[in-house]
Amino acid sequence: MAEYFDTYEIQAPEVREAALLAELPRQIAHAKAKTDYFGKLLANVTPEDISSCEALAQLPVTYKSDLIEAQAANPPFGGLNATPASEMLHLFLSPGPIAEPEGKTSDWWRGARSMFAAGFRKGDICLNTFKADELGVDISCLTKALVGAGALPPSLRQEIIGRGVSCVQNYGTADLGVVSYESEAMEGMILSEGMIVEIVRPGTGEPVPEGEVGEIVVTQIWNKDYPLVRFATGDLSATLPGLSPCGRTAPRIKGWMGRADQSTKVRGMFVRPNQVANVLKRHPQVAKARIVIGSIDRRDTLLFKAEVEGQPEGLADAIAKSIDADIRIRGDVKLVPIGSLPNDGIVIEDTRIYE
Repeated sequence: MAEYFDTYEIQAPEVREAALLAELPRQIAHAKAKTDYFGKLLANVTPEDISSCEALAQLPVTYKSDLIEAQAANPPFGGLNATPASEMLHLFLSPGPIAEPEGKTSDWWRGARSMFAAGFRKGDICLNTFKADELGVDISCLTKALVGAGALPPSLRQEIIGRGVSCVQNYGTADLGVVSYESEAMEGMILSEGMIVEIVRPGTGEPVPEGEVGEIVVTQIWNKDYPLVRFATGDLSATLPGLSPCGRTAPRIKGWMGRADQSTKVRGMFVRPNQVANVLKRHPQVAKARIVIGSIDRRDTLLFKAEVEGQPEGLADAIAKSIDADIRIRGDVKLVPIGSLPNDGIVIEDTRIYE
């Protein structure tokens, strides 16, 4: 029988989901009562009503930019912390600058499961990082690696494996800790226990269908010190169907698939994913859309591609008027068949080449 960190990893999926949803309204109530930020953001929310994923999806999303503004107005944690700063174990300052707390509970960052899945056991000696080739150091004693904090291209993984070192990865953020991790099966990344993860359309809080690429949004359930509710990571991924062959039963995602913040300037004006979402709300016939930014003779161009059934009369002109109203930039509209746009989570594609 395979080894697991604990029985949570192999519990029936329906048992896990029921437990998380049972705790969800209590965590919403905790965040609302104990933090200044969520007390204001969720002022009109009745926690007992938030007992399903559908209800959770109706709550506002907190973005990294919101965090920066909140911390500037209310340092150090912007009022998102339920445990006073003086009672935290550590305070970290990351680039941005953004302050992150660490509480006193065991495995606060949830890194233990990913290390266990990577093969690390009690008594192992771990190195946080090394630059061995440059120093001519013999690293033949290394047998396994757990990597994170950036993309792991297949070529880099094979280079590490070629040195006789097994290599798996995890994904997380400084705000949330480890969100997902690979096991020896290396078929997707298993979600960490104690959180609810949604994949939403960038710039909105709307969950996308299973398998569609979108932004990772996380709600902390077990973390009582820093009870983030619908926190947008800014990273793209997609859910995977079924369970991992390793026997762990938590849902899986594909891993890091790029950044969700695709804001860019066109003709001196910012174009943001939420503006694309606003256009879509005006036209429910459109299933999916993408703005393609280009350049002709050094002049920016904007093409709005919209997935629709058939070619509804007058829809292209109506969308063009909405673009003018919501994005405030004139652009062309092209109606394309359902399913023709790539499933990559990109809402704003910048094809301009700067020489």
